[in-house]
Amino acid sequence: MELRKPFLLRGVVMETTVLDVDLRKEYLFEGSDEGCLVIHGFTGTPAELRLLGERLHSKGYTVYGVRLKGHGTNVEEMEKCTYKDWIDSALEGYNLLRSRCKKFT
Repeated sequence: MELRKPFLLRGVVMETTVLDVDLRKEYLFEGSDEGCLVIHGFTGTPAELRLLGERLHSKGYTVYGVRLKGHGTNVEEMEKCTYKDWIDSALEGYNLLRSRCKKFT
């Protein structure tokens, strides 16, 4: 579902289309048995690679956009995490894809 959201730009009311999607959440696009794991950057969310994920899916891949622990939350949650938590998040994403796919790109 798409929502039309008005916003103000230099005193003029404009409209933009916003997908009704929680951009902090992981996503899984089921495709072939060839999988792609996409991992966002530091302080980012899966949303920053969603377009790439959608493009890969349109080419037939199964795509999982993982959210690294603590990201897309708040400063307090982020401060509780270490690089080991982020590695674990990536490994969980890999294992999820591994259970669905035979090959990885």
